Amino acid sequence: MNQTKKELSYFRLKLEGYLRDHHPELRTDSAFIGARVDLALSSYCDSVAQGFSHLEAEAMASEVLYQGLHCSKYDTLVSILMEEFSEELPEPLPHRLAPILLGNKSIQAVFSGYKLHDDFDGSPEYELLYTELTGTIVLHTNFRRSRLNTSPPHSPRKSSVLHANSRHTSLSIFSPLSSLLVEGISEAPFWD
Repeated sequence: MNQTKKELSYFRLKLEGYLRDHHPELRTDSAFIGARVDLALSSYCDSVAQGFSHLEAEAMASEVLYQGLHCSKYDTLVSILMEEFSEELPEPLPHRLAPILLGNKSIQAVFSGYKLHDDFDGSPEYELLYTELTGTIVLHTNFRRSRLNTSPPHSPRKSSVLHANSRHTSLSIFSPLSSLLVEGISEAPFWD
């Protein structure tokens, strides 16, 4: 019995840590966490009973634990913010902004059109999602957009360039948001 409780806690901690880092929107879903931990524990116990080593059983249980969680909305948004808006949002701002974006209805609507799965990152649909999310972020911000190769009036920095649909659109939309996030404001009202 003590061994079962220890393994249950191990899988719970492992999953909660993973959700915290990659799926913050799921970290408070106790029903999901409980069900997934139970499945992983069952997989582990069944594997050991079938003669697999503890390391092999743990690997099999981990597959069950993380099934369907290898591609995350949070990681996708962080990737977009880091790749497309690196000048406007230096580290660690993409990680701080992504949870705010996850709560936005327009971003949620984009994600609802795609079924994320473990192999989604390498699929053509991922490229479509990436482009659509990037456009949604650009279109739904209140910040001034500048022309290609020009500096915005409120910032001496050269703006970054977004490549979309073979056109180059210059962005300087996150400078005000960056300063808000740096000052420690966890949520900034920047959507229309």
